[in-house]
Amino acid sequence: MDFDSKHDTRHQFDHSNVGQSSQPADYNGPPPYDAAASGSSNVAYDTIAASAQRCNFFVERHEGSSIKGAWHLDTALVHVPTNYLPPLSDCNGFWNGMDKNSIKERRKGRPLYGPVLDNAGVRPNLMLWTRSGRIDGDVYVNSGDGTPRMAVIVAESKEDSVRLRVNATLNQPLRLYAYSREGSVRVWIPKDFQGVISLSTEEGSLHVAEEVRSSLNILSSAKRSQRLYLGDVRSLNFGATSTSDGEDPMNGWAGPLIQLASREGSVYLSFFDKIQKEKKDTMSKLVDAVTSAFGFL
Repeated sequence: MDFDSKHDTRHQFDHSNVGQSSQPADYNGPPPYDAAASGSSNVAYDTIAASAQRCNFFVERHEGSSIKGAWHLDTALVHVPTNYLPPLSDCNGFWNGMDKNSIKERRKGRPLYGPVLDNAGVRPNLMLWTRSGRIDGDVYVNSGDGTPRMAVIVAESKEDSVRLRVNATLNQPLRLYAYSREGSVRVWIPKDFQGVISLSTEEGSLHVAEEVRSSLNILSSAKRSQRLYLGDVRSLNFGATSTSDGEDPMNGWAGPLIQLASREGSVYLSFFDKIQKEKKDTMSKLVDAVTSAFGFL
């Protein structure tokens, strides 16, 4: 590592719920909630998160309607009763290659959904899936007991757009997958995120906010597909292990990841705090317009 672990604990996260199909332990009651450990860098967003009940290993699937809401994902809630957990089959989708259409696309060798990652048997900490509706969600991620654990978040819509705003406590590791077959995908991520980013589309365009671009390392880039690293590419040892057959380093990557894809729509990535700035700018313009219209000083 090129940094002092006393000042950056990002590399110390727990991968125990990534790449494994093991069930959480029997329910013994939720762990004590430490408000100080769950502190956030964005007070305004905490107001939204506070209105949502905490959850973990939660799946919401709709066949014919949209999904809109706020979710407070607490990775410390590991003792979810087994009987309350949805079957792993409900966690299947494009993100893990288990959806039938996704398998068909992959067999054709089409690059739509980026690299084939080994997500079989992984239970997301939060999954939002709809067939014909849109997804519009606010997600706040923390660990109530202060222990950093990888949070896997999935948002998929087959026939409409996906808009996901994600904020988290400092150094909270994330693996975030957002896909749409026919709509756009727009995602806002925590400003301190550091990890691999994969963006792809077949017929749309790719857009990355300037604030994000200034911190990116380009690993590979084509017209409609990009592999990027946000932050210091050496900090998490991405690609440090060489392979004799030239295998894509992303295929075995179990660290922080943002993977966004759409077939017919555009893909957009920005930082979460930009939403707050845009809201303030919009309000400021509205106040200026009203002031000008009525001749106020």
